[in-house]
Amino acid sequence: MNGLFRWLRDTLWPARCVGCSLVSTDLCAACRHTLPDAPAIRILPDGTRVISGGPIAHPLLAQAIWRMKYRSIRSLAAPLACWLADTILRTPEAARAIRTTILLVPVPLHHARMRERGYNQAHLLAHALAGIAAMPCAAEALIRVRHTASQVETADRNGRIENMREAFDCPDPSVVRGLAILLIDDVCTTGATLQDCARTLRAAGARSVTALTLARG
Repeated sequence: MNGLFRWLRDTLWPARCVGCSLVSTDLCAACRHTLPDAPAIRILPDGTRVISGGPIAHPLLAQAIWRMKYRSIRSLAAPLACWLADTILRTPEAARAIRTTILLVPVPLHHARMRERGYNQAHLLAHALAGIAAMPCAAEALIRVRHTASQVETADRNGRIENMREAFDCPDPSVVRGLAILLIDDVCTTGATLQDCARTLRAAGARSVTALTLARG
C-alpha cells in the first residue's frame, strides 16, 4: 500500500523545483547555485556563536524554508543541507568554527506542535547534515518542556527571550557531557531559542555549543 501511495503521489503530484518549477526535483542544481555562498557568523549575548548560511530576505532561500516548514515538503531538507555544508566548506572562517564538533543536536519541538506538524524541520536538517559530515546526531538530547507561543508571533527581542526562558531540558546529560555540540535550526532571528538551548546544553555538561542555521533574520 505504501508503494502504491508513493507511485500515485509521484505520478499525480511530482516534485517541482522551488525555484524554477522543474519537474522531478525539489531544488535543482541550477537554482541551488543561486543561493547565497557567504555564511555569516554572529555572537549571541551569552557568547554562543551562530553560523547562518544566508539572509532570510533571499527570496529562494526564504521560499524553500517556508515550503519545508509549513507545506510539508520534507525532502527539501536534503538539498538545503547539501548547500549549507558546501557553503561552509568554501568559507574558511565558518569551517574553522565547526571543525571541533562531535555531536549534532536539533532544536526540538514541543510534543503538541509535533502532533500538529508531524515532523521537526530542525531534526530533518540535522539528520541530513549528519549523513553528509559522517557525524552522530542526537535527536533526543534536548526536549522542549514548555509549549511556548510561536516566536514568529512575538515581535520584540525581550519578549522572545522571556517566551523561551527555561523552555528546554536535557533529560540525559551523559549524552552531551564533555562534547562539542553543533545545534541545528532553520532560522536565527533574535537568537532567543538558540540561546536557551545552548544554556541547557552547557548546564548539562557540554564542552561547547555552536549553532548552525540555514538563514538569519
